[in-house]
Amino acid sequence: MIKPRQLKHSSKIGIVSPSYWLNGDVLNKTAKYYSDMGYRIKLGPSNKLKNGPFAGSPEERAEDINAMFADPSVDAIFCARGGYGCNKVLPLIDYELIKKNPKIFMGFSDITACLNSITQKTKMVSFHGPMLVSNKNGPIEFNMRIMQQVLNGTSDMIIDLSLIHISEPTRQAEISYA
Repeated sequence: MIKPRQLKHSSKIGIVSPSYWLNGDVLNKTAKYYSDMGYRIKLGPSNKLKNGPFAGSPEERAEDINAMFADPSVDAIFCARGGYGCNKVLPLIDYELIKKNPKIFMGFSDITACLNSITQKTKMVSFHGPMLVSNKNGPIEFNMRIMQQVLNGTSDMIIDLSLIHISEPTRQAEISYA
């Protein structure tokens, strides 16, 4: 497996929208959470495109992903949000480019199609983790801390399971930040 370089303070994160577009105010607010953590941010062109619910055409969205992997100043690529449009992008991604320029690529939900496709075709580790839209109501401290530890390669990471409470009968997890 190809492991992308870990993030460090001042690493540059490229933000792409492989599926749906994200409201500009939400995009800027949530991108600021990452810059406040010490990362530099590069917003890809797909974040400003609208084609119905999608962030531009499949070709435009794929080009944004490919451009981020080709840009040597970008250290990681985070997805702004998910949506079923991601599957139209898969055949347009340049997997050889990704293999030659491995970087952290992170998202979840429908973005899992991209994660799996990239890993299958390049043997590069991809990351199932928060997207910008995940923090639209404010950053979730526990999630952001764990994400940062994983992406920074923290070797002595400890997840305090006492913060997680499973409620009955729904068995939904709740996290206490006491």
